[in-house]
Amino acid sequence: MRGILLCSWIMIYILECFVRVDGATTSCPDDYLSFRGSCYHFGHTPYNFVESEHYCQQLGGHLVHIDSADENDYIKGQLEFMKSHEWWIGLIRVDGHFMWRNDNSSVTFTDWDIGQPNGGPNECVAFYNPHQSYKWHDGPCDGGSSTYPICETSPPDRPAPIGK
Repeated sequence: MRGILLCSWIMIYILECFVRVDGATTSCPDDYLSFRGSCYHFGHTPYNFVESEHYCQQLGGHLVHIDSADENDYIKGQLEFMKSHEWWIGLIRVDGHFMWRNDNSSVTFTDWDIGQPNGGPNECVAFYNPHQSYKWHDGPCDGGSSTYPICETSPPDRPAPIGK
């Protein structure tokens, strides 16, 4: 009997640790979705890039910083349920190099569409969905009359993830 009880407690502990690592118990503010330790908010009003970053900052975050294919795929999956076909991410081009605006870090993962980035005056990046693909496109930062922000923040009870 003691062995069964001990095994039960060990299993509960292991499962609790697994759930915490996976982020399934992350509590995010209202109108945010949780994924692997971050909270994501999909804005309801279109803005240009600078206004979008300001909007996210007012909510305690920044435009989304995408580090991996898993994170990118999660966001793309959420976009399938949204009304807009254009969504700002926090990637900008400075002196010919793309970097994340929130921490000036280099890009380690990309999901550019064919022919992208296409250069010119296009210095800001958004998910764009012309053919149900939701791939990254560069575009003018002051454009975006139909571009919505994707904000990312840490859960209220956790510090910001490193590199975010």
